[in-house]
Amino acid sequence: MSITHPHPAHRTRRHHGTGNTFNGTSAGRTNTNGDYNTFSGLNAGYANTTGTDNTFIGSYAGFTNTTAGDNTFIGASAGWSNTDGRDNTFNVRKQIVDKGQTIDSTC
Repeated sequence: MSITHPHPAHRTRRHHGTGNTFNGTSAGRTNTNGDYNTFSGLNAGYANTTGTDNTFIGSYAGFTNTTAGDNTFIGASAGWSNTDGRDNTFNVRKQIVDKGQTIDSTC
């Protein structure tokens, strides 16, 4: 799938994978074979290469994610340091405790 981007430096970017939606400057920038991802926001999912079924919404959400799948990160920088952890939900008001568990950090 070819991506048309308004900035000349990004117009010829090519992403591989099936069923991806990338919206925002450099969202999904290094995606190679990751499928069914939705990245929205400046640099959201930037380092993703083969991670699948992820949803990252917000600037820098899931920025260092590379191979992890089935994650939902919502908010600016949410899930920033996750690289290969799976099945996590993370937003700016919660912190990851363990796979699939969250705690409210605003208490």
